[in-house]
Amino acid sequence: RLAELVPKALENGMGKRQVTLIRGLEHCAERVWEKHCKPEDGVFTELFGELCKQHDAESIDIDALTSAVAHEIAVTTNLDINTTRFLLDAEKSGESVELEDLMPVEVDDSRKREDDQVTSRNFDVARELQKHRAKLIGAAVALAERFELTEYVGVTLNERFGYFMKELPKTRCRKLQVLVWQLLATSCDQVLAPKRILRALLEPESRLKAALGERNTTNLYSTVPTVGLLKLGDGLLQHLDDEDWRNVVTLLSEYRRMKSMASQHQVKLWST
Repeated sequence: RLAELVPKALENGMGKRQVTLIRGLEHCAERVWEKHCKPEDGVFTELFGELCKQHDAESIDIDALTSAVAHEIAVTTNLDINTTRFLLDAEKSGESVELEDLMPVEVDDSRKREDDQVTSRNFDVARELQKHRAKLIGAAVALAERFELTEYVGVTLNERFGYFMKELPKTRCRKLQVLVWQLLATSCDQVLAPKRILRALLEPESRLKAALGERNTTNLYSTVPTVGLLKLGDGLLQHLDDEDWRNVVTLLSEYRRMKSMASQHQVKLWST
């Protein structure tokens, strides 16, 4: 079937890894489509085939194809692009995600008192945090996908900041990838996380998990670095395109809102 959809890419030596990525993208996107689109929206396999044809080239850009698929699903479902990308990523990782968990919760301000003053529902801290958490996750997942870090993002949908960062390998990572990883780790307060929670989240072979077991804080904080201002400006920000920048702004804005709300209402996000 791919021979009909991406003949140029195949003729120019597209390998098994890229074929697997395209197949995986189709399967995940089809599940998202079936869950959130209506029958009258059309058959996903036909849409996916057309998108593949549009992106067929001597060297096919899987990231561009993924973005195009996410865009089409977002337009059809009226979801924002970050939510759509999060749904795709959740399908890749086998997470069961209900759309209601990601949708902003609107306060009911339609009821009025006798004096016509608007009355809203009691402020619900958990619901408001979840609204900002969903946006934070969406931006984090979008940045991780853009810089090929998806496998290092662990989603904790209804807890803490919504995600944490798995450990990067010592080799095979570009400098820019390391900086994005550091930004994402900083934006979920991972360096402030209680050891017992991190120990439960991290993979058995993690060097960080080993450092936690040894109570070696030197190893601990060198393994989970934060982003310095010089690195942030010269090393990272100048390399971002417009969409990356919007995601960074969303990431930091939602992080700031969650921190402010947690402080105001005495919520310890990493202790939950």
